[in-house]
Amino acid sequence: MNSIRFTLRRWADFHGRSCRSEFWLWFAFHAAVLLGLQLAGAITGLAVFGWLMTAFQIVVLLPALAVGVRRMHDTGRSGWWVLLGLLPVVGGLLFLFMAAQRGEEWFNPFGPALQA
Repeated sequence: MNSIRFTLRRWADFHGRSCRSEFWLWFAFHAAVLLGLQLAGAITGLAVFGWLMTAFQIVVLLPALAVGVRRMHDTGRSGWWVLLGLLPVVGGLLFLFMAAQRGEEWFNPFGPALQA
């Protein structure tokens, strides 16, 4: 939970690095909320849950981009690699593969190594 709060506190910080645990906890939180809203909408049949999903996606768009950029920085890549997610299927999978890699264990152009 602290990782999610920390990510939300750095909601527009595209500088520095984010460790794997910060990125994947954010990813899991994001997926869990969307899945919960999807299930609630399917069970109740109310369209309001579709609107809530859209509103949630808009609210967390910038924090999600920021943590993705910082994750790429931790692996020694430019934050522009986040745009791979715009490519259907293959781009998103490639981005997730890169995000799953171990971060650089030394100082890189994006900051010092993280203590995970």
